Amino acid sequence: MSTTDLPQAFDAIVPLLPLPEHVLLPATPTPYRVFEPPYRQMVADLLEKPACERWLAVPRVLSAVAPGVADAPISPIASVGLMTLATPLSDGDYLIVVDGRRPCRIDEVHAPFTPYRVARATPLGDRPNAAFDPGLSTASLIQGLFSLLAALGPAAAELPVACGGELSGEDVVYRIASAVIECPDKRQAVLETRCPRERRRIVRDELAATLLTAGLPLGDHHPTGGPTP
Repeated sequence: MSTTDLPQAFDAIVPLLPLPEHVLLPATPTPYRVFEPPYRQMVADLLEKPACERWLAVPRVLSAVAPGVADAPISPIASVGLMTLATPLSDGDYLIVVDGRRPCRIDEVHAPFTPYRVARATPLGDRPNAAFDPGLSTASLIQGLFSLLAALGPAAAELPVACGGELSGEDVVYRIASAVIECPDKRQAVLETRCPRERRRIVRDELAATLLTAGLPLGDHHPTGGPTP
């Protein structure tokens, strides 16, 4: 089963955790510190649900706003994820982990009885690829990642493990994108495109640019082990 799958009984009304200059990608467990009172309440409400139903969306705030603005504009496309961990802190904050699962269209709905924002989340699927491009295969992207790891050294030693396991091909693409793409605009482009070929092109180009700064061409390192293409 793909880590980007949603259950058939997915409740399409989810709370929102809007964040500026941040894009959560699918197949990517991501930690957050929740400190604002409305979102502390959101976490508390999610903890009242069964563990398998603690869904939320993490949309990107589209423009800079003053702190405390409740209705900051958000991207209409965001990842829905499952809150898999929530640790309360002594000051009332929470440390949570959200496992990104699926790109969704976010349509905000009026919620007068909650201090946080909620939205209807409609899962988005990919269009079929028109033609296979060997340069955009999962194997070639993994090879590029190994090249990057070789250039970075021990600091990135855990990344190949993170791309293994039971991840599907597109899950691996999302996971590599999360590891190598920092620019929020590019991460949003990876999330929004419904064309796997275009998504892989964005990731490949970012890998190539990063390797170029390290003086290595894409695919210069050939691993002897690691994930199966």
